[in-house]
Amino acid sequence: MRIIKYVISIIVIAILFVASFWGSYSYFNKGTFEFDVEKLAVFNDDTDCFFLREAPSDIIFRIELSEGEDEVSYFMTDSQGNTVDSKCEKVSSRIYNIVSPPEGYVEGEQYTLTLGDNVSFTDINIKEARILVFTIKRENIEEYKFTENVIETEKEIAEIEEGLIFLNGIEAEVGNIVFGKDKNGEYIVYKIIQKNSDGTAKVVIPAIDEIYEKLDVYGEYEFDIDQIVDNPELDIEIADNVKKSDFFTDLVITAYAAEEIEIDGFDKTKISVSKTKDEANNAIEIGIVIT
Repeated sequence: MRIIKYVISIIVIAILFVASFWGSYSYFNKGTFEFDVEKLAVFNDDTDCFFLREAPSDIIFRIELSEGEDEVSYFMTDSQGNTVDSKCEKVSSRIYNIVSPPEGYVEGEQYTLTLGDNVSFTDINIKEARILVFTIKRENIEEYKFTENVIETEKEIAEIEEGLIFLNGIEAEVGNIVFGKDKNGEYIVYKIIQKNSDGTAKVVIPAIDEIYEKLDVYGEYEFDIDQIVDNPELDIEIADNVKKSDFFTDLVITAYAAEEIEIDGFDKTKISVSKTKDEANNAIEIGIVIT
């Protein structure tokens, strides 16, 4: 009987030890400090502003308080500029952990963490950062739905010359958008603006909202830099987007020192776009000049 009591006591002690260990582990293991350094970049115009892509949803940032200081200073916002209720936990006399908010970080969301003058990151990779912009990793998504004008075809779309294709028996009318592959097996899409009696059709490249009724895409994609640099329509698109931005409006108002500018004044403003290839990194540098 005594032996049985000893055994039971040992089992109870073991259970209490495991429970205590697991409780401590669960308390302290609230996330990870690890992130992929390959996803980290520094903004050229401001070397103390870093950008981290695809951070883990339970990422923890460890910071150190300056000697002689007694209050941690930082703030965090989401992509909409809303203040994020993150939590700061004290680790030692001058070391603190910034953990995720109670509801957790939202997958795919972008956050901006700005440090006060009296704190700094302890991680050597972001030691010099005063502002850290980071996005939370999410699963790749590719969901789309074509508009009713889109005609998907298995037949080859033959490009005769710029703005002219051979329909090759594709049953499409003016206003329809044909979506298929060219002779090289690459996807192309055109909007028909005129059908000819010889089976050809005049076409233009449709706007994105003419093609897709719903488009939800998230992931990493590689593009052919040559096609981007040599695409004059991209220059027009960039210039149009700049003209529609609040930045452009504020800039013109400031330049003319007036609260309201006539539409003609905006139309006379010229925007030129330049693109420079960086073949080593498969990237381009875009320059915008407003005159």
